[in-house]
Amino acid sequence: MNDSTGVILGALTLLLFVIVYVWYALALVALFTKTGEATWKAWVPVVNGATVLKVGGFSPWLVLLNLIPLFGTTAFVVVFIVAVHRINLGFDRGAGMTVLGALIPVVWASVLGFGTARWQEASSGARRVGGVDENSAPVRRGQDFAGPYVPLVGGWTPEPARPAGAGGMVDDDDDDVAAEPMSEPVLLPFAAPSGSLSDAVPSPS
Repeated sequence: MNDSTGVILGALTLLLFVIVYVWYALALVALFTKTGEATWKAWVPVVNGATVLKVGGFSPWLVLLNLIPLFGTTAFVVVFIVAVHRINLGFDRGAGMTVLGALIPVVWASVLGFGTARWQEASSGARRVGGVDENSAPVRRGQDFAGPYVPLVGGWTPEPARPAGAGGMVDDDDDDVAAEPMSEPVLLPFAAPSGSLSDAVPSPS
């Protein structure tokens, strides 16, 4: 192989790298648009990886793991795969997309960015990973409960007040209930108290 062949191969390799990088950046632009991140981050080599970690619920500073010799790159790859899996959950995708993101990230970003996948977090307003959606609770905090009246278990609770009708009038049923007389207490006859002890002892028959 002469020098001209080496130059041609080098130029083709560089051209292929540029094409793949531009493709990957455009896919990340579409992906970041769906997730609400700034699109310019997709074009910066280190920032794009840090943004993927951020969307996946990790600190973007973990991208600096690549600077650690020996095990740093391996640790970053593991964190990146976990972030990809979490992003797939946000797009309602399964483990197959995680494998695709681990092996061919450019194709993974293209499928999520250019495809019909919809970022679920945009509609719910809360991250599925790293947080709890308050709206998923039986009774939402900070909001009035408009459900039916349910008495407490193990105790007595008063019936809620009924709203008045038109013109401030109360329902006729309430008037009937209020007009019913209360039952008189029943008095049981008892013997008058006596100070004699013989009265307390029964006499033999």
